[in-house]
Amino acid sequence: MSGQTAPFRLGRQQIGQLDEAVRLYDAGRLEQSMRLARRVLAQGAECDSACFLLALCNEKAGKYPEAIEHCRAAARHAPRHRDYRRKLASLLLGAGELDEAEDLYGALCKEDNSDISTLYGLASLYRKKGDAVSEFAHLCRLKRLNALAGKDQHWIVDSLSRIPGVPDYPGLEEDLSDFLDYPNINPDKLSRNISRFLCNKYELEAQNPALELTDLLNDRLFDKALRSLVLISAPIEALLTNLRASLLTEAASSQSLSNRLISLVEAIGLQNHLNEYVHFVSAREHEILELFTRLLRSQIAAGGWSPARSEVPLLCLSMYGRIHDLPEREALLGHPSHQWPDSLKTLAECTLFGIEREVEAAGDIPDLTPVEDETSRTVRAQYESNPYPRWSRPERHPPQTYDRYMSAILPGYTPPKALRGKNIEVLVAGCGTGQQPIDFAVRFEVGSILAVDISRRSLAYAKLKAGECGVGTVDFYHGDILELGRLDRRFDLIMCSGVLHHMADPLAGWRVLRDLLTPNGVLRIDLYSRIAREDINRQREIIAQLGMEPTPDNIRRYRQALMEREPDSSILERLDFWNMSMCRDLLFHCQEHQFSWPEIGDCCDRLDMTFIGVHANKLIYQAYRAAFPNDGRCLDLDNWHRLELNDPRLFRGMYAFWCERKRHEK
Repeated sequence: MSGQTAPFRLGRQQIGQLDEAVRLYDAGRLEQSMRLARRVLAQGAECDSACFLLALCNEKAGKYPEAIEHCRAAARHAPRHRDYRRKLASLLLGAGELDEAEDLYGALCKEDNSDISTLYGLASLYRKKGDAVSEFAHLCRLKRLNALAGKDQHWIVDSLSRIPGVPDYPGLEEDLSDFLDYPNINPDKLSRNISRFLCNKYELEAQNPALELTDLLNDRLFDKALRSLVLISAPIEALLTNLRASLLTEAASSQSLSNRLISLVEAIGLQNHLNEYVHFVSAREHEILELFTRLLRSQIAAGGWSPARSEVPLLCLSMYGRIHDLPEREALLGHPSHQWPDSLKTLAECTLFGIEREVEAAGDIPDLTPVEDETSRTVRAQYESNPYPRWSRPERHPPQTYDRYMSAILPGYTPPKALRGKNIEVLVAGCGTGQQPIDFAVRFEVGSILAVDISRRSLAYAKLKAGECGVGTVDFYHGDILELGRLDRRFDLIMCSGVLHHMADPLAGWRVLRDLLTPNGVLRIDLYSRIAREDINRQREIIAQLGMEPTPDNIRRYRQALMEREPDSSILERLDFWNMSMCRDLLFHCQEHQFSWPEIGDCCDRLDMTFIGVHANKLIYQAYRAAFPNDGRCLDLDNWHRLELNDPRLFRGMYAFWCERKRHEK
């Protein structure tokens, strides 16, 4: 506000009053500031500055209609004043008057298409409108101007991930490469876009793509993607599988590799580490790998061994499995990472020393409860062998309180006081490898987080990840949700994502969590949708008929057969298909229940709980409101069921929702 001047001549007294009003505003004394500003206007002066000050005061007081009215007056008195029009556009955006805000922002952008505030405003507007293409375009404009703030790196990547297909514009490849360097993003969000881009670039879906090895060796984006994220398309998997087999054969025949090929082998090894070696392996490759395993054994046994002596065998073996799983593990661990050649340092860190740290950390995870339930033990065995999911790093969002986050998603919902502070007590029941509690700790201002899981290996991965991310507010414990009732703690927020549906009796676990809530606490649950998983259920029936056990080789074989048999299967659109542990969870899980929205409502009734609302993106809420305009709170679960029947892909991930104990009047 400071420094604004009126286009009309004011008297000395009015100028003094206005200056004092600005000082009061800066001091947070809004009522006194507004009184003085009104006094200036009451004296007959058509003062744009006084109107604008009233707009700012009302905005700060949360009185948005009044703020808009005063800002209109300021812009009317001084139509060429950009700050007034920009603030009016921002207020209209906040009030949901998107069309008028778009007109104002559009006019401002025509006057100056490099105005940072206007570009941010337009990006926010198109996000609200669900127009990811325009949202991404304006964020890219900010990037070109070197004006995209570090805290907004996740925003531009998120907007790109919501665009169907692949944008086509000069500079896209450079942007994708830059995005991979952003420290505040989850690179997995780029998997689909980069995979599609590479497929298009090299025409991989053609019968005979015109692709030379030198093209890949010179492709910076391809190299970075191999090392950073899981590439997810059948044509790319076919390329990588064939390329890996060719490199293995070349190394076996020549017993050496050029420096450029060594770098490619290293990158493919890291890619397969990320996808957990899910790609199909031929009988011929198995034979060559056995030869390299024997060669490595003989080289180590010869004495005076160092990793550099077995660079080629180790590189080749690392394309197909973890170095930690080799029979010579103890000898390999005896050579610290600085003794390994550069080509193997990262691979050794990820697939040897990192895995060893996980094994050691698993033994240090404290017990919170015993795990006695038979189904819990069966599920635990799966996650001990396949910790799920493995992930890289959390997105970095500007910190906020959880109540504001909920309010922004749920129409008309006022969160309880328990969630309004910065010291809320949080339980993550079934934290797996720690992505949810660590993301939560990074994103929200909270007191403490207790994270519990039945798998020690998953917890070990989580604890190490927390250390990498500098997160010290999460306490990891080994235990079973079914036994948590013995705790003497209660929680303001409990999150249970993708866990209850793996229990023999999901309602029993749900009941335990309900009883752990504080009186005004909230429970967030994620469950599988039966409607959304019809394609998965059909594949599981085939797997059951074939009698296939969930071994790595069987998972590889079934994936390969599915891609050949049903190249257009919707299963291939799921990210989980492209990673070993995630694919096992998707198609080979030992225990799974599925739900519908009416069944979730029935569970809430049986547990004497109130359904608070659906956690869904803006586009899904827009579709709901368009279909059911009379349900302002969007709480009718029969309506949600009808919406999903019309579009079974809406909840392909999981249903996500909040509920709380019913509050009975005394």
